[in-house]
Amino acid sequence: MALTDTFQNILEKTVGPFAHKLSENIAIQGVTQGFMATMPVTLGVALLSIISGLPIEPLQAFLTSSGLGAVITNALAVTMNMQALYIAIMVAYAHGNLRGGNGTASAVLAVASMLVLMPLQTQELAPGYSVSLIPQSYLGSNGIFIALILGIVLPPMLSFLLKHVSIDLPSSVPEFVNRSLSPTFASIIILTGMVLISWGLTFTPFGNIYDLVSQTVAMPIMAVGSSPWSYLAVSAFAQFIWFFGVHPSSIMSAYAMVSMAVSTQNIEAFMQGAALPALAFAAVSVVQNADSLALGICAFFCKSERYKPLGRLAIVPAFFNITEPLMFGMPIVLNPTFFIPFVLAKPIIGLIAIGGTALGLAGAFNPTVAMPFVMPQFLSTLLQGGIGLMAIDLVCIAVMVLLFMPFFRMADKEALAEEAAASSEE
Repeated sequence: MALTDTFQNILEKTVGPFAHKLSENIAIQGVTQGFMATMPVTLGVALLSIISGLPIEPLQAFLTSSGLGAVITNALAVTMNMQALYIAIMVAYAHGNLRGGNGTASAVLAVASMLVLMPLQTQELAPGYSVSLIPQSYLGSNGIFIALILGIVLPPMLSFLLKHVSIDLPSSVPEFVNRSLSPTFASIIILTGMVLISWGLTFTPFGNIYDLVSQTVAMPIMAVGSSPWSYLAVSAFAQFIWFFGVHPSSIMSAYAMVSMAVSTQNIEAFMQGAALPALAFAAVSVVQNADSLALGICAFFCKSERYKPLGRLAIVPAFFNITEPLMFGMPIVLNPTFFIPFVLAKPIIGLIAIGGTALGLAGAFNPTVAMPFVMPQFLSTLLQGGIGLMAIDLVCIAVMVLLFMPFFRMADKEALAEEAAASSEE
């Protein structure tokens, strides 16, 4: 306990002031408030996501026969799979309000800009009759970074333009009419700029800004090898960019060709009764979500009014590897308090997995067993690799709790101090 308290004090004296200074930035505050405002969506459908993914045959048969499964899939498609849209709206709204009350106009322009920058897909239904479709993938994980950028950039841009090109209406005009009409010229400038950006990108190999971001980020991954150290490096890089809002799916999907080839080699060797040629690679890959449950455990023990309800609600989704409520609720993304543990998490998990494999704990791994994403992490490893692999996973979870807990406690302590100060003022 003394060692833990000492480390806690060091964090509060070194990381704490720097993180607190960054958190006072208006843009960071806008991101934090905007992320927290998306909680009704992320938590609201978490249970549905768990139900739809549980590998329970009677349950899945009922969902299919009753049609409820299709309805749940549709609900997830317009909520979790369109998360970038909600983030753009709420981050721009919160940031705009912090910059002088332009939240509504900022939110509307953020959505409009997202759609203007997005290439529509034309589908011909009949000769002479076609429809334009919005690609849903750009509204989900592939669009989160763009949504964040728009939410951060548009409010100050709008505030600047309103000072120079806004419409001055007489005082007799109702306030809600004034708020709606005054940004007209500013909106013309902003949306025209978005059109020019979108047009300019059509002359590049990427075609649009969404593919520019995802392909540019994923490009270095194509040359990475198939050793366990390569997987460790790729997952660490994916975690690093995830902190800044670029979803790791763009990285891991680019690396999928390598991981699938390695998995095929392991399956072929397993079927022949031979030793797995890439056992350590497999061990690293299957324990990568060990930090998910650790985040939920750490949040569960928060005591402040700000974080306590979130911790009680988010522990169940975290148990099933759904961390969006914490990623956007604390938030962890773009939260300077959690930068150090978040970036270190994947490398540490990878090193533990490699070390456990060297000790022979992953020897019972069966590459033919595939588990759904929502299966609790330690149960997946038990079914895939027996007690030994589950032991590696439990060690990873415990280490992740030890890694994140001091930073959660630091954030919680700061929230408690703010709440105490607010209470004394009242």
